[in-house]
Amino acid sequence: STMNVRFLDQNISRLNRVGTTVASRLILLNIRTVADLLFHFPFRYEDYSSVCGISALTAGQVATVQAQIVSIASRSGFRSVRSLTEAYISDGQGTMKVIWFNQPYLARVLKKGDRLSFSGKVSNSRGELCFTNPNYEKIVALENTIHTGGILPVYALTANVTQKQMRFLMSQALQNVSELEEYLPDHILQNYNLILLSDALKKIHFPKNFTDVELALRRLKFDELFLLQLQNVLSRKELEKYYAPAISFQKELISHYVRSLPFELTGDQKKVSWRILQDIEKTRPMNRLIQGDVGSGKTVVASLAILS
Repeated sequence: STMNVRFLDQNISRLNRVGTTVASRLILLNIRTVADLLFHFPFRYEDYSSVCGISALTAGQVATVQAQIVSIASRSGFRSVRSLTEAYISDGQGTMKVIWFNQPYLARVLKKGDRLSFSGKVSNSRGELCFTNPNYEKIVALENTIHTGGILPVYALTANVTQKQMRFLMSQALQNVSELEEYLPDHILQNYNLILLSDALKKIHFPKNFTDVELALRRLKFDELFLLQLQNVLSRKELEKYYAPAISFQKELISHYVRSLPFELTGDQKKVSWRILQDIEKTRPMNRLIQGDVGSGKTVVASLAILS
């Protein structure tokens, strides 16, 4: 739709919480519009899909926990410039420690009694189970959490832009993506088992499982190859508009040259040479690339073309 094209073409600064400063940082990632943002794909994922009870956790495990803050406080580390924010969380069955470094504001943002989803790697801190610098998100509606639980996208970043910011912006950009006009016809989608482009963008950024990732990649890779092929076809069509003088096939001269060679031409060399000689007889410019390994005979093919 026309409205959606305008949305996709909007400057990134139009999104909520993107000021001119953040927009100028995103330009370093070649992200200027909402469309640019949507096509900035994750380069890997963190799998936090297993929601666990605290009592079932073990050190070394990567997991998501849904729990309530029992206590939280910030302090300066002993003999260190680093600050430490320390919390204890409980899910009713077990209690564990959470530590964040250099984020003293968290003690103001997060309060005792807040219910959150925490995701990260479980460690052992002085005999206690502990999350260090975990991803966290206040639980409002579980299905809307984008920073914890499930499979978390990890993006290429630039200075002073965080993963959390990038995920938040991506979730905003995706709100209108269903209006993205599908350009592939239904029969192509069915024949090649491809999902809609709008669905592929949703699944590549916030997959529910790794099957989602595979379905998204299949569609996005198809598009990339299809558009390259389309560009090649258009280039060939454009080339056909131009005139080139026809060069007639010099049968006797070519035959004499081939007989004088100290070796026999291979089947492939003959086939490629014949195609070139047919091409240059036409009144349209030839556009060919000879590809082959070292020693495969590209030079002798080129010499036959030059001789004509």
